[in-house]
Amino acid sequence: MGRPLLVFVFVALLAAVAAKKAVKPPPAPYAPECRIDEPDLFKEADPSQVPWFTIDLDAPAKTRYAQIARVYKDQIPPVLDVLRQMVAMIVGDLPLFEVLESFFRDAFEGGRYPQPYRDEIQGIADASGVPVEQIAMMNVFYELSRYCTSIVAEDATGGMWHGRNLDFGQLFIWDVKDQSWGLTEALKKVTINLNFIKNGKLMYKGTTFAGHTGIIT
Repeated sequence: MGRPLLVFVFVALLAAVAAKKAVKPPPAPYAPECRIDEPDLFKEADPSQVPWFTIDLDAPAKTRYAQIARVYKDQIPPVLDVLRQMVAMIVGDLPLFEVLESFFRDAFEGGRYPQPYRDEIQGIADASGVPVEQIAMMNVFYELSRYCTSIVAEDATGGMWHGRNLDFGQLFIWDVKDQSWGLTEALKKVTINLNFIKNGKLMYKGTTFAGHTGIIT
């Protein structure tokens, strides 16, 4: 079975599992649970604790995210570990994650990633020590989870606002003890704010995850 066909089968499996989950709620210990009147049920995060970085769009693409990649070089691999667990949960012992790595390596080396994203991804891989095929895969993997919601709006002053819910949960690893999604916990540790500047001027800003280029839309 060729790599493209295996990737197609993987996507089909994701869709099948998602469709099945949409029909009926999961069994215990994953069943829905109504939790009210519990102390400290929700702890609002302090947005000031999310660090800010500056991306200079006039800098060479390979260096734009290098500082971030070095800071988060130990936190990026756990995100990929969750993706690896997710794949294993669906296909068992089949080496599909390795096939995906090979597929994305070929795609990256074959020029399927346009500039400047190609150099940005390469720069992240070089600075973090994470294989480039894994960074390339991570930057498009969220496209396989089609449950997110995006909006674009213009305010009264002409300012443009983009909002996106990362509606994780479908197909991702549930931690029964902590009552949280594995991917959510991994992404909390790589959440960052970015200011994008060009010619010394702030062009836009947003929240994203270390290891990714740009802003997830």
